[in-house]
Amino acid sequence: MTATRASREFSALLDRIEREGDEVTITRDGRPVAVVSPARRSAVAAFDAFLSSLPRLDDDFASAVAAARPAPSLPEDPWAGA
Repeated sequence: MTATRASREFSALLDRIEREGDEVTITRDGRPVAVVSPARRSAVAAFDAFLSSLPRLDDDFASAVAAARPAPSLPEDPWAGA
């Protein structure tokens, strides 16, 4: 795609790249000067997708785990009664 056409149709070009995953080479005077491609998924998005793919705990199991773990105890307040 020529640089002139890419400039005129930039919004549509981005839509096409996002929607279809195309990689587009931009040319100037017949020479390639840039390649526009879909952004890579971020590590956070990939990790979120991974977590979403894991099986969910059922309510009974989650309740049993919560009941089995002791509540954290807080230290005595050294300033109490001072």
